Amino acid sequence: MKKIILQTCVAISLLLHSKSFGQAYQLSGNPINTTGWDIVPSAVPNNDFIQLTTDQKFVVGGVKLNSPINLNYCKTWKVEFDFRIDGNGTYAHGDGIAFWYLANPPANYVSGQGLGIPDNAQGLMVAFDCYNNTNDTEMSKLHILYGMNSGNIEFSNIAGSTFHSPDLYSTHSFIGSTYKHVEITGNTNPLNQNLTLQVIMDGNVICNQTFVPSGAAASMTQGYFGFSASTGGATARQSIKNVKVFMNRVNLLQQYVNVPVAAGTTNIDLTSYKNLLVSNPSNYIYNYSVYNGLTFTPISNPNNYLLTNNVALFAVDVIDPTGNMCSNTGQLQITRATLGTNESNLAPSASIFPNPTKGIINIKTNKKIKLLNIYDASGRFLTKTFNSDKIDISSYDKGLYYLQVDFTDGSSTREKIIKE
Repeated sequence: MKKIILQTCVAISLLLHSKSFGQAYQLSGNPINTTGWDIVPSAVPNNDFIQLTTDQKFVVGGVKLNSPINLNYCKTWKVEFDFRIDGNGTYAHGDGIAFWYLANPPANYVSGQGLGIPDNAQGLMVAFDCYNNTNDTEMSKLHILYGMNSGNIEFSNIAGSTFHSPDLYSTHSFIGSTYKHVEITGNTNPLNQNLTLQVIMDGNVICNQTFVPSGAAASMTQGYFGFSASTGGATARQSIKNVKVFMNRVNLLQQYVNVPVAAGTTNIDLTSYKNLLVSNPSNYIYNYSVYNGLTFTPISNPNNYLLTNNVALFAVDVIDPTGNMCSNTGQLQITRATLGTNESNLAPSASIFPNPTKGIINIKTNKKIKLLNIYDASGRFLTKTFNSDKIDISSYDKGLYYLQVDFTDGSSTREKIIKE
């Protein structure tokens, strides 16, 4: 095979919400922030980009989101990224870069004409192919498959599930030292799972077509966003940067709500606070979970929850049953009044500052710190640092985060952090 495929899964762990598209994940910065991503050799971070392959024969690399995305409640999404295919090449440049949303992350990455995507991969694949396997020459063709990969997306032809552009080599070549800017917008019909996909490169619409899912792609409930690339007998340096994933999320009135209740309250109806999160509570479905000190545990009966602590933190997943918007997660804290008791999550011998913060968080304590963990508003782990009394969250977006401090004596504490 003349081509090697490079796979890169895209994922970024910064959550926002908005009335239209809200940025959900990103892979950007200088140096590039790879938090939330798995880097697959031979891919390496390099200043503000991820180099997926070197300009050598038969190499593969990638970067993948380390957790799946559920598009079952997220029918409209958009991905933007910049890619570059350059280098000396051997006798030609190969093989290209692929963006995908797959039911399972690849167990292995293949070289050659598959652009890194393994056989039998299920999902959506968008390939920027720069090598023609029919006549062994350079080309610039866009291939799209919404179904199962059979080894080489260049030759996949499933009625209603595939797309192949003309050769754009002379007009919009994929090869060169300048990055190409790509925008991919997906909109799924909730009635039949057909996907309308638009692909724009440097302002030029290359594809605007509705795809019918074939094979197991029709029944996907979650998957992994990613990119892949490879080289074979023909080589190229292949890179991506400025990756942003946007989703049309349910709009929350506020991401975090603190509700005081009277001293002695034992049972509460969590569902009675919906109107504090959204303006039209009856339009949505809700899932509730409670924070147990390490993670969030689902609640089976939110209408009559037994309050055992004076301070309890809940995650509320707000789901649009029509699937036109992605689900969004709010935080609900119930604070029960106490009789002359001043409660704090943080030990009296410890303090954090500044809070709110623009980046650096300092911890002052008489105990020895083992580990600092940062979580987003939904409880998802973002980053950590060992044996330090400070941690930097300057690369994250404004909003609510959680700092968990683990001490060497086995104790731990968690505090809310506001990023300005």
